[in-house]
Amino acid sequence: MKKVLEKGYVFRLDYAPEGGAEDEIVQLDLPRWSWIMLHDPSGRALGKSRVMVMRGKLYNDVPLRREPSKIETEYYGNGVELFEGTLPMARGNNDWELLGVLTWIWYDRVGEFEDPFEHDFNLDYQPPYPLLFTKTMHRRRYYMIDCGSRCVINWRGFVKP
Repeated sequence: MKKVLEKGYVFRLDYAPEGGAEDEIVQLDLPRWSWIMLHDPSGRALGKSRVMVMRGKLYNDVPLRREPSKIETEYYGNGVELFEGTLPMARGNNDWELLGVLTWIWYDRVGEFEDPFEHDFNLDYQPPYPLLFTKTMHRRRYYMIDCGSRCVINWRGFVKP
């Protein structure tokens, strides 16, 4: 089983739709505290530059029975009780529908640094631009953000683009 980190809960994604007018922006509002944002710093489960957003919560969650890793401590902070569990994640790289170029994300971060955050994916930044994809599996909707090869996602959240 591959490990991913819960980075927080997404409540809004703005994107320029594929094939839309140059200045058209779609605002995708998601119910607050319902859509988990997952990231895999190792790159084995999702790819280091990808983030999955899905509705749901951890199943069979139990307190972490080991010392937190350095990455977990950096992101969530010291002294925060961590849990581990399972999630029904979308698999494979096929059948993802491109919605467009992601321009902005709003999310509630979890852990010691819990707070609402927003990140402007500055499109003045050079390509590759962050792309937003969607997929439905087993009547469950997923979103995948692919930030591109020069992306940095770390304990501070989205650093660049």
